[in-house]
Amino acid sequence: MKSKSKFLLIAGFILSLALLGSVALLNWQFIHRMEETAKSVAHTEKVNFGLSKLLSGLQDIETGARGFVITGDPKFLEPFEASLSRVDDLFRTVRTLISDPHQRASCDALEPLIAQRIAAARALVELRRKSGFEVAQQDVVGAKGKVVMDQIRAVITRMETEEQSLLDQCTAAAKRASQVAIQIAVVGTGLSFVLLVVVFGFVTQENWLRDQAEQALRKTNEQLEQRVRERTAKLEEANTCLQSAIRTRKEAESGIRKLNAELEQRVKERTAEVQASQERFQIMARATNDVVWDWNLLTNNVWWNEAFQTVFGYRVWDIEPGLESWTSRIHPDDAERVVTGIHHAIDTGAERWFDDYRFRRADGSFAFIFDRGEIIRDGQGKAVRMVGAIMDMTERRKAENERDRFFTLSTDMLCIAGTDAHFKRVNPAFNITLGYTTEELLAQPFLNFVHPDDRAATVAEVEKLSHGIVTIRFENRYRCRNGAWKWLSWNVQPLSDEGLLYCTARDVTGRKRAEEVRALQTRIANIFLTMPDNEMFNEVLKVILDVMRSPFGVFGFIDEDGSLVVPTMTRQIWDKCQIPEKTIRFPRPTWGDSSWPQAIREKKANYSNENSTKAPLGHVIVTRHISLPILFQGEVIGLFQVANKETDYTEDDIRTLETIAGYIAPILSARLRRERAEESVRKLNSDLLHHADQLQQTNKELESFSYSVAHDLRTPMRAINGFGANLLKGYGDRLDDEGRRIVGVMRSEAERMGELIDGLLEFSRMGRTLVQTTEVDMNALAQSVYNECAALAADRKLQFKLHPLPPAQGDPDMLRHVWTHLISNAVKYTRTKPVAEIEITGTAKDGEIVYCVKDNGVGFDMRYANKLFGVFQRLHSEDEFEGVGIGLALVKRIIHRHEGRIWVESTLNAGTAFYFALPLGKE
Repeated sequence: MKSKSKFLLIAGFILSLALLGSVALLNWQFIHRMEETAKSVAHTEKVNFGLSKLLSGLQDIETGARGFVITGDPKFLEPFEASLSRVDDLFRTVRTLISDPHQRASCDALEPLIAQRIAAARALVELRRKSGFEVAQQDVVGAKGKVVMDQIRAVITRMETEEQSLLDQCTAAAKRASQVAIQIAVVGTGLSFVLLVVVFGFVTQENWLRDQAEQALRKTNEQLEQRVRERTAKLEEANTCLQSAIRTRKEAESGIRKLNAELEQRVKERTAEVQASQERFQIMARATNDVVWDWNLLTNNVWWNEAFQTVFGYRVWDIEPGLESWTSRIHPDDAERVVTGIHHAIDTGAERWFDDYRFRRADGSFAFIFDRGEIIRDGQGKAVRMVGAIMDMTERRKAENERDRFFTLSTDMLCIAGTDAHFKRVNPAFNITLGYTTEELLAQPFLNFVHPDDRAATVAEVEKLSHGIVTIRFENRYRCRNGAWKWLSWNVQPLSDEGLLYCTARDVTGRKRAEEVRALQTRIANIFLTMPDNEMFNEVLKVILDVMRSPFGVFGFIDEDGSLVVPTMTRQIWDKCQIPEKTIRFPRPTWGDSSWPQAIREKKANYSNENSTKAPLGHVIVTRHISLPILFQGEVIGLFQVANKETDYTEDDIRTLETIAGYIAPILSARLRRERAEESVRKLNSDLLHHADQLQQTNKELESFSYSVAHDLRTPMRAINGFGANLLKGYGDRLDDEGRRIVGVMRSEAERMGELIDGLLEFSRMGRTLVQTTEVDMNALAQSVYNECAALAADRKLQFKLHPLPPAQGDPDMLRHVWTHLISNAVKYTRTKPVAEIEITGTAKDGEIVYCVKDNGVGFDMRYANKLFGVFQRLHSEDEFEGVGIGLALVKRIIHRHEGRIWVESTLNAGTAFYFALPLGKE
């Protein structure tokens, strides 16, 4: 029994221990299961957080690409590029976290989608960079990237759902295991407790077994409690992590929703900007004068703006919808080149194309145009669209052709140069003037052609031009190909921004040489005109020696006896000679056969560059010399001799000396013959005074005679006219028609003769009347005379224009006669015009006042103008215009008595203008 009890005690104790061990094992398994659940929760959170970060990175890529497409701002590419590298790391992290086969399958499906989305984003960015907003916008609108992104979101959502499902399954299993473990622990603990109570009785008998069992049990309980506490703490920690992960996920979801809202707002704003940009393009296309076109290469349709009709004259319904609207109107000679060129640009990946060609207008004419277009390509580089503009260059082409023709044909030297001192372009006149080819002129700086003495001034002038200062008539010398130098006068207009100089040049070498000759002539003329004989010869010789660069010389003249006379003051070489006289005279018989007598006899220059062997005793040694006779009208009147130039004398020196001699000859001849000429002039003046007195006396006698004749003829003329009237009155009924006509003619001619006599008397009186000079108001005088003349022609339409007239110094009555005759003539000779136009002007200039009476009358042939101011001279018959031919002769006499002048300008059937001038301030 004891052994049985002991066995039962042992069995019960063992069973109790087994139950407690089972409970402990179950608790350990429960704790392990809780640890695994906590790990699963943390793993799920990591996976979901990684998937969320991966989705956020992909959205950053999508947002950055779209932001760059919409704005073109490179700042949007910074998060784009950062997200590209981050997404790969995030995907690898997620992949390493996933162990579930289904999740791995989803991950395998996600990888190509991510690669496709990244490739699409990169292609969109490159498309925006290369082809611009509109093409990239079409790719965005096509929503290719959105479809891929939606697939990625679906896979990630599915993975998150599956991960959450796995977490839920794990949590449920852990919960069930926990419940089973608690139930088993309670049952096992209860059974153990019962067994222990049953065994307790046996324990009292075996204390050592009980103590050991209790000690083991306490120890086991303590260990179990410690493990439970530890596992509970771990569960609490895992629960805290789980709650934190849940909060983080919620915050991330909230951030994603906020980011999506901001993205949608940005998309709306960018869409509005795109619409505004489209509107600006449409407005620009309507506002520009250029023809704007848009060619869709996929549909082959071409769109034109309204300027296509304005520039080329085509109506909207005349324009074909496709490419034919362009190619069919290109000039046949240009079509192949233009079409080939544009397709070459499209096929070779070019970004733009341009060409100029001829384009047919609606009226059949061709316009010269410049066409340019931008080629838009998709992400694969395929050309999908071209947008361009056409500029009508017809007028510009004409202007350029005219400019080039003017540039080429101009006789003036035209060129384009740079501030770098190089010619850029020269016209043919440069080649003709300087003798160089165009290549030679362009190959080196133009300063190389400039005379060394003129280079500093030329450089200074170019410096001014580089600052935008215009050059007017700048002169310098240019070397010709043959070594000669030519003077050029430059006018230059700079374009400082382009560094170009537009130049015209003219060869003024002849003028410069003429100026030098004129300066020399003026210098010599002043000497001849202002100095007495002895000084004159000396000063002229100084000029000649200066020009000829010679230290010694002689200037002599041939007197009336044929001797050579060398005045004292011109003998610069005589100070070195043993000749005491002040004036040297060489009679012809003593000349000998030296250089200067030979030159005089042969009437041509004689020169030598060797030492002379025929110099007189005591004379300076002559190393080289020129002897030149001064010829006037084929005869020798003087001699030049220059000597001892440092270099040899040349033919050019002889020509220079001949030029001087040719100029001096007439002056010298005049000076040599001055005394005889002065005597002749004095005699001629005396004769002229005598003839003037005789002429004045004759004129007085003629005036007296004409006055007497005119006065004496007035009575007979009146008697003839009166007798004719009495004859008609008393015997008119006895005369036939012919008789009465003859008497009428007799009376008419008598009246005309009376008018002529009155005119002669007035003409004669005007010559004898004393001129009473005072200041005359010409405005009032002309207006008064016109009013009188206009009153006599009241039935006609007259237009009178009187400009302000300066007052004159003269006799008022005489000047009234002048205005009366000139204005009445203007009224008379405009009789045939529907409207008579009479204009009077007056201008003070050059010490006189010029008055003008101008009309639009019948005029006359200027070949007969010299007859106009003669007495009884008329250019029109009496049948056309009445008058006796005295008025203008009288006007001329009055003007001459005022020391003025009168002249006329006229055109047949176009009017006449009479001018008379009176001295200013004449009292």
